[in-house]
Amino acid sequence: MGNQIHKNALVYCLAFLLFASFPVLAVINLQYSVSPSSKTLYWDETLTVTAWVKNTNMFTGGYCRASVVEIPSSVTQWISVAAGQSQNIYLYIPAPSTGQATVQYNVKIECYDNGDPTIATKYGTVTVTYPPIEQLDAYNSLTSASAFVQDANSAKTSVQSTVNEAGSSCTKAQTQWNSATNYLNTANSKYSTANNAYASKSFSTAQSDANSAQQSALSAKNSFNTALTEANACLGQKQEASAALTNTKNTITEATNSKNSAESTVSQAGSSCTSAQSSWTSGTTLIADAESKYSTAQSNYNSNNYESAKTNANAAQQSAVQAKSNFNAASTSASSCLQAQKSATGKISSAQNAINLAGSLIESAKSIDASVEQSTKYLDSAKEYLEQAKIAERNKDSASSSNNADAASSKAILSQSEAKNSIAKRAQEIIDNSKAKLSVVESTESKYNVDIPTSSVSESIQKTTDSLASGDYFKAAENAKILSSQAAEVEASANKITGQITASNTTYLAGGIVAVLLIGGGIYWFKFRKKGKSKPKRD
Repeated sequence: MGNQIHKNALVYCLAFLLFASFPVLAVINLQYSVSPSSKTLYWDETLTVTAWVKNTNMFTGGYCRASVVEIPSSVTQWISVAAGQSQNIYLYIPAPSTGQATVQYNVKIECYDNGDPTIATKYGTVTVTYPPIEQLDAYNSLTSASAFVQDANSAKTSVQSTVNEAGSSCTKAQTQWNSATNYLNTANSKYSTANNAYASKSFSTAQSDANSAQQSALSAKNSFNTALTEANACLGQKQEASAALTNTKNTITEATNSKNSAESTVSQAGSSCTSAQSSWTSGTTLIADAESKYSTAQSNYNSNNYESAKTNANAAQQSAVQAKSNFNAASTSASSCLQAQKSATGKISSAQNAINLAGSLIESAKSIDASVEQSTKYLDSAKEYLEQAKIAERNKDSASSSNNADAASSKAILSQSEAKNSIAKRAQEIIDNSKAKLSVVESTESKYNVDIPTSSVSESIQKTTDSLASGDYFKAAENAKILSSQAAEVEASANKITGQITASNTTYLAGGIVAVLLIGGGIYWFKFRKKGKSKPKRD
C-alpha cells in the first residue's frame, strides 16, 4: 500500500514536470516577422505589409493583432492563433499623390494567451521610398512639356489674327504659320501619348514622348513668332498708309476749324483789311488742294496701292498745314484791323456808363439837399469829352475817339467821387441832427412823463450808418431822406405835446389868478360893507 502511494506520487510529479516543461503563449515563446522590410512605391500606390505570428505553446491558444504605429487607424481586430499554429495579419501603407521621401514605419504586434491576459508586444519596421526615380523623371518631363505646349498654343492664338490680316499674299508669314502648325500638332500628339504612357506606368516611354513634345512645342512657338514678324512686315505699308490718311484727315479738320473760326472776323474787317484778305484767299486755295489730294489717297488705299496712298496723303497733309497757317494769319490780321475800332467803342461805352452813374449819384445827393456844384461841373465836362469821342468814332479817327473817351471817363469818375463825398457828408449831418432831435424828445418824455414813438428813427439812423459803411451811397441817400422825414415827424410830435402841456398850464394859472382876485375882492367888499353899517347916524 505504501509502495502504491509512492508510485502515484511519483506519477503526479512526473506529470507536473512534463506539463510545466511545455511553454504557454508568452513573449519569449512568440515567433513573428514583418515583410517586406523595405519597398519603393509609386505615387498613390498602397503597400500590403504582412505581420506573421506563431503560437509556440503546444497546449494553449491565444489572440494577436497588429498596427502601423504612424497610422492610428491601421489597428486590426484580434485574431485567434491556435496552439502551435501561425497566422498572417495584413496591414496597408499608402503612398501620397506627390512629393519625394523615404519613411520608416513601425509595425506593432500584440498577443496574449488564454491563460494569461498579459499582452506581449513586438515591433518590426518597414522602410517605404516614393516615388521611383523613373516615375519622378517622367512626371517632371510631363510638367515641363505641359508648360511648353501651353505656350505654343497661346502663341498660335495671339498670332493668328495678324497672320490672317496679312493674307495669303504674305508668303513668308504663311510658310512659317504652316510650319508652326505642324510642329504644334506633333507636340500635342506626343504630349497625349506621354500622358497615356505615364498612366500605364510606362515611364520611360512617357519621359521620351514628353521631351519630344516639349521640343516640338518650342519649335512651334518660335515659328509662330517668326510668322508674326513676317505678317507685321507685310502689314507695315498698309498701316503706314492708314496712319498717314488718319493724320491728314485730322489736319484737314483742324484747317477747316481755323477757317470757320476766322471767317466772321475777316468778314467784319472788310476788304480794306488787305493783309487779312490775302491770307484768307491763300488758305482757301490750299485747303481745296488738300481735300483733293486726300480723296486721291483714299482711292489708292482702297485699291491696295499703299505706297501711293501714303505719298498723296502726306502731300495733302502739307497743304492742310499751310492752309491752317494762312487762316490763322488772316484771323490775326483781321483782329488787328478791328482792334482799334473795338477799343474806342468799348471806351465810349465805359465812359457813358461812368457818366450815367455819376448822374445817378448827383440825383441821389440832390434828394437830401447835398452840395452837387463841383460834381455837376465834372459831369458836364465828361459829357463834352464823350460827345467829342463819338464824333471822332464816326470819322474813323480811332486815336482821337479813344483819347476823348478816356478823358470823359476820368471826369465822370471825379464827378462820382465828389457826389459820393457830398452824400456821405450830408447823410452824416442828417444822422447827427436826428440824434440831437432824439435827445430833445427823450428829455421831453422824461420831463412830462409821456411816451413818444422813436423806434423808427433809431432804425433809420442805423440803416443810414450801415449803408455809408458798406459804400452803398444810393441806399445811404435813400435812408438819409427817410431818416430826415422821420426825425422831423418825431420832433413835431414832441413840440405838439410840449405846446399842449404849456397851454394847459397857462389856462390853469389864469384861472387861479382870477379865482384869487374874485375871492380877494369879495372879502374886501364884505369888510367895507360891514364897516359902513357900523357907523352912527349923524344928527
